[in-house]
Amino acid sequence: TLNTIEATSREAYDLSLRLCRAGVMAGPSSGLAFAGLLRFLKERQGTNFKGLRNADGRVLAVFGCGDTAMPYMEKYSMILDGKDFEPLKFPR
Repeated sequence: TLNTIEATSREAYDLSLRLCRAGVMAGPSSGLAFAGLLRFLKERQGTNFKGLRNADGRVLAVFGCGDTAMPYMEKYSMILDGKDFEPLKFPR
């Protein structure tokens, strides 16, 4: 059975930005897919991921990144807050 998992535009853009900051140039549709995966895993966490573990006992999960952030650059500042764009801090 397929379950519907909903996410907001803000979540999609926020997770897209986080993916970009991690080096994956993913757009908001990719952020939406990531949000869905995270929600699905959180729901299944209560059952200790029953039925999702492989033979080694690990849970492997993937999501598609079918878009890039570039066409949506102007929308990021319209949907996210200024605090979401704080400079990255790297250790010295």
